[in-house]
Amino acid sequence: MTITLSEHYRTLAQQQANSAGYSDVADYLEHLIDRAEVQAADRLATVAAVREGLADVAAGRTRPMHAALAELAQKHGLSESDDGN
Repeated sequence: MTITLSEHYRTLAQQQANSAGYSDVADYLEHLIDRAEVQAADRLATVAAVREGLADVAAGRTRPMHAALAELAQKHGLSESDDGN
């Protein structure tokens, strides 16, 4: 495949590729496309998790936060007031 860019975008693409450690613009563009695919998959997974959480709330599958935090503190041997500092 051949992609034609204006001089401005050719220069910009080469600068971006160089600053990212790529000597070849095509390799850099492949990296960007791969990264965009991963980000899109992550975004879909996040939306699915939020929808699942909202469905849990709507179905009444919740519990008070203090109870959940107390359980986590006990499980991991922390005091409930431990803020990590």
